[in-house]
Amino acid sequence: MYDWVECECGHNFWTKKEKPQCSKCKQRFSAYNHIYTWSDHEKGKTIEVLENKIREQNQTMENLLTVLETYQFKTDEIIQEIRNSTK
Repeated sequence: MYDWVECECGHNFWTKKEKPQCSKCKQRFSAYNHIYTWSDHEKGKTIEVLENKIREQNQTMENLLTVLETYQFKTDEIIQEIRNSTK
């Protein structure tokens, strides 16, 4: 089980420790200061959702790259035609 700790210094972090310490200001927290809990199951689901979003973004980027490569090819053809017509 992970716990979400919100420190007064503004540094927020997930931890498994019973009495975590803020790495920024070194303040220690008791278990009662934990705001949220994040089970391993929830962590797995969250990671799965994020991985799916990354895959979708990668597919979108690949599609954009394909479109850009097509336009680059067409642009190169047009440039070649212009060069040939000016000779």
